[in-house]
Amino acid sequence: MKKRFYVMFVCSGNTCRSPLAEAILRSEIGRRGIDGVCVSSAGVSAVEGSRAAENSRTVARELGASLGGFRSSPLTARKVALADLILTMEAKHKHAILERWPGAAGKVHVITEFSGSGGRGIADPVGGPLGAYRRCGRALRAEVEKIIPKVRKSASRRRK
Repeated sequence: MKKRFYVMFVCSGNTCRSPLAEAILRSEIGRRGIDGVCVSSAGVSAVEGSRAAENSRTVARELGASLGGFRSSPLTARKVALADLILTMEAKHKHAILERWPGAAGKVHVITEFSGSGGRGIADPVGGPLGAYRRCGRALRAEVEKIIPKVRKSASRRRK
């Protein structure tokens, strides 16, 4: 039985939103001393090995997180199978995953649905100014704050 709870964030290219969400959650679970959680990210149309967008790296630093060694990764069947919770940035990402891997239905959610915020997800800042990335970072930090209790509880159950 797995002893870790795997959370994966998914967006399109895995260079802006999902890496930023990954960095924020990783930073917060470390800061709060939450054990047993692994965090990753991928993109439904990502190219392997790209760096996170410069503005995402800047915003991560501003939020006390790091994307320094980050490299993009495409979503694969193996990653979907390993993840316990897959949080997408928009409904289109959720639909893309479920079309390809319908068996993942119970663990794939738009982040704003899972957190209880409602809404359409997290807007894509790609190609926009730093301010758009900062808005994205603030939105992701707010969502991460809301999901941490659920992640902590799931990780705690996994270790038992």
